[in-house]
Amino acid sequence: MLVFFALSSFTDKPELERVALIGELNMARANPEAYGCALNIDLSEFKPAGALVLDKRMNRHAQDYADALVKKINLVHSQMGYYESILWCYDLDNAVKQFIIDEDVPDLSHRIHLLNGNHTRAGIGVSTGWVGRWERTYVVILTR
Repeated sequence: MLVFFALSSFTDKPELERVALIGELNMARANPEAYGCALNIDLSEFKPAGALVLDKRMNRHAQDYADALVKKINLVHSQMGYYESILWCYDLDNAVKQFIIDEDVPDLSHRIHLLNGNHTRAGIGVSTGWVGRWERTYVVILTR
């Protein structure tokens, strides 16, 4: 049985959101096949991966990136030298699920990066402010 974290209670505390997001992401990495079943998608090609560890320096980079995106500063993917995934959504409840489902991303790069067992460290940025129709911006950066 797969249990998703109740994440919405963390939405006004970015540090708690980071912890909640990394927790659910690590749950997906630990058992991708079960996580995929819960989302009705096939993740059987992904092997279980070790937990990502939050890195304070990477959190700062990801936070700066998320804040810049909300301020509509034009940034280029991968300019920081990390693998990165960017998501705009309304709240944290579905953020990891949306990253893993990767709808409208033809190469499924978010899914591939986030479930890749070679990555061991992560930074997460959380920013509030409207970007188009979305209220929240999440940036996840990964490295070995």
